Amino acid sequence: MTNVTFQKENNDTINLIVDGIECGKLELASEGFNDFRIEKVHIDEAQRGNGFYKMLLISCFSVLGAKTVRSEKRNYRSNPIYQAWTGEELEEETPVWITLNGEKL
Repeated sequence: MTNVTFQKENNDTINLIVDGIECGKLELASEGFNDFRIEKVHIDEAQRGNGFYKMLLISCFSVLGAKTVRSEKRNYRSNPIYQAWTGEELEEETPVWITLNGEKL
């Protein structure tokens, strides 16, 4: 069984820990009032496709106390994820505001 935890590195970085090994990181920039902007996301290639990106985003709300997370300038790999979440066709430059509704983004 895989043990997944999220560890706050500082006020705007969350580490993804899988079975005791750091396998990813989400770096944010505070925009004040518990609003954050995604700066950088890294997930080790061997761990991609396991839903860790979404888990990292959800962890922003519990670990950092985020109210809103904004994503912009996404790359071609992440854009389909945001399109699935928003139900809209998105350009790379279209900002996406992410909030937590219960346990869902």
